[in-house]
Amino acid sequence: MADPSLPLADAGGDDIKRKLRGHIARRNLAGAANDCKWNELLAFMRGRTDWVPSYRYGSVTGYVSRWDTEWDYHPPFPFMGVEWFDISLYSEEHVGMLLPRKI
Repeated sequence: MADPSLPLADAGGDDIKRKLRGHIARRNLAGAANDCKWNELLAFMRGRTDWVPSYRYGSVTGYVSRWDTEWDYHPPFPFMGVEWFDISLYSEEHVGMLLPRKI
């Protein structure tokens, strides 16, 4: 069950959404995923316990994030500003200080 205290895809104030709509309109962009689909992705990733994939995203403002693995508060809220979203399929396992990392 999803934690109701965590932000969802539409989280964010009206001011930021208005600014994002301006960027979207100026660049003549259209959405490929709605808040429902983004919320499904968030719920799935937040529910994982065995492995949490890393992600990065590009915003309609031109900002490109760094890779991150925190899915509760770090994703790009509101998601309406996401131009692209990468999810990594690699995982590093740290075995010990002197041993090489496993991928």
